[in-house]
Amino acid sequence: MQASLYKYSVISLASTLFGLIVIASIMTTAHSGPTRCGPCLQGTCVSNPDDCRYGHFHDSCGRIVCSKAPSASNMAGLERLMRRISRTARSLKGPDEKCGGLYDYFGRCGHGLVCRCNQCVGCSEDTMECSTINNPNC
Repeated sequence: MQASLYKYSVISLASTLFGLIVIASIMTTAHSGPTRCGPCLQGTCVSNPDDCRYGHFHDSCGRIVCSKAPSASNMAGLERLMRRISRTARSLKGPDEKCGGLYDYFGRCGHGLVCRCNQCVGCSEDTMECSTINNPNC
């Protein structure tokens, strides 16, 4: 009786371990699957990084995207919403643009600028533009 109980618990443990390994491998494979890259929204991707005034970064699909998005005034509401959602925290902002927030949600300031009270102040080393507000009220 003792031997059959031992044999049953070894088989049970082995099958549980096998099940956990299968589940872990499925989750790893599903999580590391390819990123689905759709087409670029109007004005977000560029072919020449020199066209970006405040620098550039590579999105999750490896495309070059300017750090400062162009004006969204001429875009439809849905495109504007999609751009806002897809904007990354690594995007560099220009003078007087909104920055900071939890985990830099609103973005980081470009070279030569400092984020004070959620606003980029100072002068951009890239464009030599300066902020018009020197001491923003917090």
